[in-house]
Amino acid sequence: MNVSRRLFFGVLTAPLWCLAAGCTGADNTKIADAPPPPPPTEAEKAVPKGKPPGYGEGSAYQKAMEKAANR
Repeated sequence: MNVSRRLFFGVLTAPLWCLAAGCTGADNTKIADAPPPPPPTEAEKAVPKGKPPGYGEGSAYQKAMEKAANR
């Protein structure tokens, strides 16, 4: 009976020891500052935005637009 009580109390205190051991660190550690990204190069700046030249000038495209407009 005495051994079973020791075992019982040992089993009860084990989760408490695990919780206490897990709570020793800081909760909000500071993240290391990262250097800023490098500035964009000339090639990255020169990327054209929008539609390429000649977009929508094909005959199949024009026919499809006329057909859609007539619906």
